[in-house]
Amino acid sequence: MLFRNDKRDNRDASSNETVPLLPLRELIVFPHEVYALLVGRQKSIKALEAAESGKRPILLAAQKNARVSEPGPDDIYAVGTLGVVVPSKRCWRARRALVSSVTPVRTSSSRSRSRKSRRFASARPRSRL
Repeated sequence: MLFRNDKRDNRDASSNETVPLLPLRELIVFPHEVYALLVGRQKSIKALEAAESGKRPILLAAQKNARVSEPGPDDIYAVGTLGVVVPSKRCWRARRALVSSVTPVRTSSSRSRSRKSRRFASARPRSRL
């Protein structure tokens, strides 16, 4: 069954919001679904913790090549999904997390090409198809 939210957000659709980025290997996330993720990369764990501690959304975007261990901006698809992290426990060397996806977004093309700032991405809502 499909549901549509006709309520309009009072924020400007063109405004950009900076959120933590979680690149996903071999997984595409769709809106309005809940996913159980096992996260092992330290930068990805830090992105999860930043989203969880600040009660902010997280950008879930698929990697173009799952074999890349340190993805850069060109290794991640420009369309992803904003999600909310459900509080979870940390395991040895990894982290299990439940993520509830909310809405599809497109990453900003003006994002930094620096490898130091790739944990965060600027996201804006996609226009309706």
